[in-house]
Amino acid sequence: SEHHPAQELLALVERLSTLAGYIGVSNTDMYLLQSIGRTAHTLVIHPAEWRWIGPHIAESPWFPGFKRYHASVMGWGEALTRLNADLWMLRA
Repeated sequence: SEHHPAQELLALVERLSTLAGYIGVSNTDMYLLQSIGRTAHTLVIHPAEWRWIGPHIAESPWFPGFKRYHASVMGWGEALTRLNADLWMLRA
């Protein structure tokens, strides 16, 4: 069968729309989630890509409502601790 990237992206959007939540890194999934009005918990590398802005800014204008977890110079420890705490709060 022929490879149709647009059809694959549409299928991915359909799958993403069924999820109760999403955790990931900056990738195509984040853009697709944003395009359908969904949000995510996003792990952001250090230094942050321009679209995610640094942790000192409350919200990225390109990804409103996305919760960001920024790695520091020291690594992912603090970001993953915050993510874990936020996920526990969602369970409560």
